[in-house]
Amino acid sequence: MTHSRRLVLDKLKERAIAGDTSYPTYSHPHTGIIDPREFFRLVVESAGGECRFVADLEAARKVVAGSEVFLTAKQVCSYVKEIAEGNFDAEAKATAQQCADIDLTIVRGELGVAENGAVWVNADPFRHRALLFLSGNLILIIEGRDILPDMESAYARIDFSSLRSGYFISGPSKTADIEQSLVIGAHGAKSLLVLVVG
Repeated sequence: MTHSRRLVLDKLKERAIAGDTSYPTYSHPHTGIIDPREFFRLVVESAGGECRFVADLEAARKVVAGSEVFLTAKQVCSYVKEIAEGNFDAEAKATAQQCADIDLTIVRGELGVAENGAVWVNADPFRHRALLFLSGNLILIIEGRDILPDMESAYARIDFSSLRSGYFISGPSKTADIEQSLVIGAHGAKSLLVLVVG
């Protein structure tokens, strides 16, 4: 070891702090959200999505059945049979590319995050995880009690130990180039409806 390096290391050892140093406490700016449900709705809608609160699954079914996106969809893939029966079985398809023409996908989310309007979707039950991004339109169903104030709370709730794949989804998908041409649906769904049950 060089002499100068030894001098630097010796100086550091002289000034070493004794004992453990605890991590600083952290107070997230969104932990004080008074009404996470309403804040979640505002953020979803500010991102261009739609958020509706419904009393139960029957009310959710009626909202979906009357929605323009459902009424005009030719191919519907539903993983929430209580809400809507689909006419496209993505699980029977050999490749994700065969799911590219789905007009509407309906899935359950596990939780919502008020600070960014995202919904956590566990993609493990899906044969083709890309389905969530290939579908032209997306309807996510979550329970009202599962809306959390911030990402820190969301990460604390998710059990990553046996999880293969999951996504925080917000939307609809948007992108713009330097000329400020906004394109909706370039990287995912063109529309997003979040139904909050209960």
